[in-house]
Amino acid sequence: MIQPSDLRNYFIFDGVPSTDFNLFINGNKTFSGATADLNLEPIPGRSGDMVRFNNRYNNVEVSYSSWIAEDMRIHLRSLRSFLLSRNGYRMLEDTYHPDEFRLAVFSGGLDVDASFENTFASFDIVFSCKPQRFLKSGEEQLTFIDSETTIYNPTYFDSKPMIRVYGNGTLTVGSKTLTVSNNENTYLDLDCEIMDAYTGYTNRNVDIVTSDNDFFTIPPGRINIEKTSGISLVTIKPRWFEM
Repeated sequence: MIQPSDLRNYFIFDGVPSTDFNLFINGNKTFSGATADLNLEPIPGRSGDMVRFNNRYNNVEVSYSSWIAEDMRIHLRSLRSFLLSRNGYRMLEDTYHPDEFRLAVFSGGLDVDASFENTFASFDIVFSCKPQRFLKSGEEQLTFIDSETTIYNPTYFDSKPMIRVYGNGTLTVGSKTLTVSNNENTYLDLDCEIMDAYTGYTNRNVDIVTSDNDFFTIPPGRINIEKTSGISLVTIKPRWFEM
């Protein structure tokens, strides 16, 4: 049964609120979390299974109980077209989880139960989401100009930040170092999620050298950041997440 409070709740997908389609939601099915990708292998002669963690988490299904209460036929057609036109993962937010967002792709639902002379429709909308619940606080850009500072990861998981470096020199995050060259009077972006370096549309991987052939991660807790004098400015979008 629709409650008055439900008429104030909605989702935002790829920057477009569901209220644009006169659609409201109940979020009872949106609190499920990720599961680890595990292999449990029995060992002859030994009690208990051997656990192999595949270093990844499975996608999460997020389902919204939804309804359109007015002008159903027009709004439903427009909603279906909008959802199907979005290819790949897009940002998904809702009013039940105002401090976080997911990366999601529309995967099903819209099996419509229409009534009241086809003016009202109720249905589920289902998204397949990456396992992370990204914190919006992790999208805030942190700026560093000092030669040494610290950063605090408030979660239980290593984050893979987006880092922008101005100038040439060495940047150290924890025990990992990265040296940047050919970067006078410009910047270089390090996307530690996809392990790529670039400026705009120009690939810059040839202009970096890492200490262990890997990009930075920010572990839980406090970690030191240092830069040499040739680097004038560093900005970090930490991308904190929970599961």
